[in-house]
Amino acid sequence: MTRITLLFSLLLLCLFRDLLAQEDAMDKGNPLQILLDSSDFYALKDPARALELANQILKEYPRKGNESYHVEAMLNVANSEKMHSAKQEALSAARQAITLSQQINNRELLMRSYYMKATIFGQDDDKDSSLVAFQKVIDLYEDGMDTYFISSAYTNIGLVYSSIGNYSKAEEYLLKGYQLTTGDEYAKIFALASIISFYVARDNPKYLPYLDTMAMSDFYKKASAASFMAHFDSFLLLDEATDAEKVKTLREVYSYSQAHSSLVNQVGYGMKLYAQLDEMRLYQDAYRLLLELLEKAKESQNGVHLAGVTKALYENSKSRGDLTGALQYLERHSEIRDSLLSDENTNRISELNIKFETAQKDHEIEQQKIKLNQERRDRNFFILLALMLFAMAIIILIYFRNRARSSQRIAEQQKVIHRQETEQMQKEKEVAELTATLESQEKERNRIARDLHDGLGSMMSGISSQIEYLRAQPAIEQVSQPYLAQLKDMVKDATSELRRTSYELMPAKLLRQGLEPAIRDLCLNLLVKNGIEPSLEISADLISLHPEEQLTLYRIIQELLNNIVKHAAARHVLIQFTRFDNELSLVVEDDGKGFDVATKKLDGGLGLGSLGSRVNLLKGFLDIASTPGEGTTVTVNFNVRQ
Repeated sequence: MTRITLLFSLLLLCLFRDLLAQEDAMDKGNPLQILLDSSDFYALKDPARALELANQILKEYPRKGNESYHVEAMLNVANSEKMHSAKQEALSAARQAITLSQQINNRELLMRSYYMKATIFGQDDDKDSSLVAFQKVIDLYEDGMDTYFISSAYTNIGLVYSSIGNYSKAEEYLLKGYQLTTGDEYAKIFALASIISFYVARDNPKYLPYLDTMAMSDFYKKASAASFMAHFDSFLLLDEATDAEKVKTLREVYSYSQAHSSLVNQVGYGMKLYAQLDEMRLYQDAYRLLLELLEKAKESQNGVHLAGVTKALYENSKSRGDLTGALQYLERHSEIRDSLLSDENTNRISELNIKFETAQKDHEIEQQKIKLNQERRDRNFFILLALMLFAMAIIILIYFRNRARSSQRIAEQQKVIHRQETEQMQKEKEVAELTATLESQEKERNRIARDLHDGLGSMMSGISSQIEYLRAQPAIEQVSQPYLAQLKDMVKDATSELRRTSYELMPAKLLRQGLEPAIRDLCLNLLVKNGIEPSLEISADLISLHPEEQLTLYRIIQELLNNIVKHAAARHVLIQFTRFDNELSLVVEDDGKGFDVATKKLDGGLGLGSLGSRVNLLKGFLDIASTPGEGTTVTVNFNVRQ
C-alpha cells in the first residue's frame, strides 16, 4: 500500500503545482490562455468545472493555429476524467494529446502527454503500461525542458520496480529521479519522500540524510497538506511519530484527498486512516469511517476496494461485539472475493489457453518453416548452379563481343578527337584572323584620326585664321564681308564634323580616362543630340578591364547606339553593366519599334554585321531579344581577363 500511495501522491503534487502556477499566467489578453488558465485553476477545486472549460476550448476554437492550446486542453480533460475515475475517457484524451503533439512536432508537449498517460495507468495499477509510458517520457526529455516531468518519471519507475521486488533497479531510478530535481521543489519533495519510504521499509538507515533534507525544504513548510500527501508513509513508519500525530496526519491527508483526489485514491487514504484508528482501538470512529468508504468503493465500482472495506467492516463489527453485522459483512466479503477470484481464474485460464494454443501454433509454423526452408535451399542450389553455368557462358560471350566493340569504339573516338582538334584549330585560326583584322582596323582608324586631327585639322585652323585676317583688312569691300563670315561658318562646321569623325574613329577620352567616361560622352553625342534619353547603370569595375576589352566593348556599344539612332525610333535607352565573380554582363535596351529576330540575321540590314565578330573576339555570348512594337534588348556576357 505504501508504494501505491506514493505513486498516486505524485499526481496530486502535479495538480497542486498547477494550482500555484495559476498566478503566473503569461498572456492575460488571450481568450484561449484565459480559458486554459481557468481550467488549470479549477483542476483541484472543481474537476467538473475544469473539464467544462477545457472542452470549451476544444469545441469553440479551431484546432489549426491553436494546436498547442488544444494539447493543453486535452491534458486537462484527461486529468479531470482521471479524477472522476473515468479511465477510458482519460486515456482517450491523453492519446489524442499524444497524436496532436506528434503532428505539430512539439517534443515537450509530447513528453507531458506521455506522462499523463503513465499516471492514468498508474492509478489503475497497470504497472507494465505505466512503465512503458514513463520510459517514453525519459526518451523524449531534452536539455531545457521542465525537469519536473523527467524527475518524476524516474521516481515513479523506481516505485514500480520496488512494488514488484526489483529493489536494485528501484534504488537506481529513485536516486536518479532525485538527482534530476534541479530547482523544482515539487519534484524534489516527491523524490525525497519516495527514497525515504523505500529505505525505511527495508530498515536501511540511508533514509536519515534525505529526511533532514526534506524537513528543511521551503515547500514542505509552505504546503503542509500537500507535502503530507507526498511523505506521510515515511512519517508513519518513524518511531518518533506518536499515535495522535499519526491520526492527525492521516485525517489531514484523507480530508485533502476528498477535495482533490479520485474516489479510488480517497478509499486508499481512508483505509490508512482506518488502520491507525483500529490500532488505537477507536472502533466507533473506525466504523463510521468504513461506512463512508464503503459508499465510495461502491461508487468507484472497484472490486478490490469493496473486498477490502467489507473485510474491515467484518473485523470492526467483531471488535465492537456486533456479531450479526459481522456475519453480514463476512458474507458480503466472501461474495465479492469469490467473484474476484472467479473472474481472475477465468481470465487466467483463458490466458493460459491462449498462450498454449499460440505456442502450439508457433511450433507447427516453425516446423513448417524448417521444412520449407530445406526444400527452398535444395531448389536454390540447383537453380544457382544452372545460373552460374549460364552466367559463365554469357560472360565469355560478352568478353569477346566487348573486345571487338572496344577496338571499334577506340577507332571512332580517335576520329572524333581528330575532328574536334581540327575544328578547334580552325576556330583558333578564325579568332586569330579576326583579331588581326580588328587590330589592323583599329590601327588604321587611329592613323586616320591622327592624320585628320594633326593634318587636316591644322589646315582648317589655318584657313579660319586667314579668313579672320582678311576680314580685318581695310581694303576689303563691305560687300565681301558677309561672304567671308559665311565662309568662316562653313570652315567651323567642317572643323566640328572633322572632330566628330576623328572621335568616332578613335575616341581620345577612352584613351585618356577609360571606358565609363567614354560611354557617357558617346551617349551625349549620339543619343542626347538626337532627342533620346540615355540611362547608364554601372555596378562593375570597368577601369580594371584590359585595354583591348575596353575598346571592344566601346565599339560594341557604339555600333548598337548608331543602329538605335538610325532604325529604332526609340525615346529611351538603358546601358547596364553588372559583374558576378569573373563574368561581366552588358545589357543595351531600347523602347523603340523592335523587329522580328527570326527573320533577321546578324549580317542583314540592321548594321550589326561586325557585332558578332567583336563578341567572338571577347570569347563571349551574344543574345538579341526583340518583338515588334516592344523594343529590343541586346545582352553580351563574357569572362574578363585575369
